[in-house]
Amino acid sequence: MVEDRYCSPTIMDRLAFRADGLTSLSEDDDWRAGCVAFIEAEGKVALVRKSTDDATDYDLAGLWAMPGGMIRRQSPGATREVEKAARSSLASRVEVEAGLKLPAAWNTPDLGPIVSRYLRRGRTRWTLLLARTFTIQSPVPLCPIDRTISEARWARVAPTWETIAPANRLALAHILWPRLSESEKAHAREWVEKAKVECSGWAREVGLPIPPSPWASVQRLREWTATFI
Repeated sequence: MVEDRYCSPTIMDRLAFRADGLTSLSEDDDWRAGCVAFIEAEGKVALVRKSTDDATDYDLAGLWAMPGGMIRRQSPGATREVEKAARSSLASRVEVEAGLKLPAAWNTPDLGPIVSRYLRRGRTRWTLLLARTFTIQSPVPLCPIDRTISEARWARVAPTWETIAPANRLALAHILWPRLSESEKAHAREWVEKAKVECSGWAREVGLPIPPSPWASVQRLREWTATFI
């Protein structure tokens, strides 16, 4: 059973800043919240590739992901403006990772909690991945300026599932699944299931709800998305 503290209409309403300037639901949480941008133009999605320069101490190096990052406190006195911080943090990361300026309007996809885990400089970190969706008219050239990103591109995700970081892969699958063809779903299923298994293990490690596969029952998907959005 999901604990009451995870049952809220919006997760953003429940997040609070911690001493490290990042956000979680409780001081006791081992994870911190991050936000990624699903940016679509003419049927393609903006993806960024994590640099391999630090491959020896970053186990997501070389993998693709949606641009984004941690939700960070914007100023020392900002203690109750998580939504504003999320927008500012996301806009900043998208600009340096992909060279894009985000539209003012964003939407929240029907996603429940998805947990990522990675090793960075010898330390294990867990991130609660939140996603926001944006649509722009045309796929303008992407130009990353952050040294942690080696490449950015517009991609039709279906053929490249295996190259996407697990939590991002699962989030993308849930967003895109209703529009994939049967052959695209067949190709994706193995890689998405692997991501689901990994993310489920990470969720257990930090006491968050287990994510379903995109092809789970309607009831299971509703229960998951109702956990928080």
